[in-house]
Amino acid sequence: MPSFLAIPPEVMDVVCDVMDRDDLPALRLTCKGLCVIFSEPFARAYLEDISLIFSEYSLAALLKLTAHPVLGRQLRRLTFGTHYLQYKPDMPGEFQTRAEALEKFVKSGAHVDMLSRALKNLKDRELDVTLGLHDDLAEVTKPGSG
Repeated sequence: MPSFLAIPPEVMDVVCDVMDRDDLPALRLTCKGLCVIFSEPFARAYLEDISLIFSEYSLAALLKLTAHPVLGRQLRRLTFGTHYLQYKPDMPGEFQTRAEALEKFVKSGAHVDMLSRALKNLKDRELDVTLGLHDDLAEVTKPGSG
């Protein structure tokens, strides 16, 4: 019985071109073969322009992405949010825990090391990536208050 994986690469490219972008992640999860075949189109669709915050979780994901041989090559624009979760005694417990963890992470200097390693990965791959900052904290006011 013929396998979907036996379809010539040119036909797979056509399949990728006509399928809905939102179906790429699910298609890649069906089997290892399709994951490999559709990794580059997936990266072009989802990973060319990413926005992160300066957190251990986000920087670890960036480091992993920039080290990936296929996915990392598609990164073109990388922006970081300027919002910083500052500890306040009256914060709910979960936010206090996150703020304390972020403060510890920043004080350790690990954020500088992780970002430096990610940028080195990009340089080693000779990728031209645009770096930027964005204000990710919108000021919300009530009508008539300002």
